[in-house]
Amino acid sequence: GLTVENTNDHGLDYESTYGNWTIEDTVIDNTADHGVSAYNQRHPSTGVIRNLTVTNTTNNGVNFYNSSGDLEISDTSISAAGGLGIQASSASGDWSVSNTTITDTSDSLVRARGITGAWQITNSRLLTKDTAVNATDSTEGNASYNYWEAADGPGGDFGGSGGAAVGNLTVDPYY
Repeated sequence: GLTVENTNDHGLDYESTYGNWTIEDTVIDNTADHGVSAYNQRHPSTGVIRNLTVTNTTNNGVNFYNSSGDLEISDTSISAAGGLGIQASSASGDWSVSNTTITDTSDSLVRARGITGAWQITNSRLLTKDTAVNATDSTEGNASYNYWEAADGPGGDFGGSGGAAVGNLTVDPYY
């Protein structure tokens, strides 16, 4: 039930953490950097984000860059991010996104470049006509059962008219 707003830095900061943490039922609005920063989270840590609303960030909604720990994001809304919705590039930990809506970012909704861990995005709404998921140079991820803002699925490597999905991921079936 926490509200974090009008910060001069990250909304919540879990950078370089060891150990497990959970954020749930929280609103983060108007941050000068990332909404949630879990940059460089170390193995065997596990982060859980449940029922989070992130809006109006200067940088990424959730930053999981270069992390070897695991992350689970569910029932979340990320919008109006000045960078990416979710930054997970160079992560070697396992991570998942489910039942989440990501929209209105200045860059890709999800950047999953150079991933070596297992990852998936399912049952989510990826609302953009630009790049929805960039999984270049990553282990194959599962991005099936998502809505890509078009009935014919994602564009990019997949030929639909929705947000682009590029790289090593599976998108079928989609909503």
